[in-house]
Amino acid sequence: MNLHDEVEKIKGEGYSEANAEAKLCQDIVLKAIAESGMGRNVTSMDEVVKRVERVFTNKKYISDLEKSGKNWLGVSTNTVLKEDVDFLKSI
Repeated sequence: MNLHDEVEKIKGEGYSEANAEAKLCQDIVLKAIAESGMGRNVTSMDEVVKRVERVFTNKKYISDLEKSGKNWLGVSTNTVLKEDVDFLKSI
């Protein structure tokens, strides 16, 4: 999946750039939850946030992200993960 292309598709639905990026982030997180089987055990947004925080603070996960070399935002991994959690808390 090309994230830039996906953002452009969402913008085509009438979303602003910032809202299109936020919607894409939300869609990715919700899809990951649904496909992982966590959806059966998650009953509230607080539980989603707790699980995402647990993953985003996992040293192996962070290491794998940093090794991937796919930093298309040009922003530090820690900043992106924090902003993603903040976004999830806001919805």
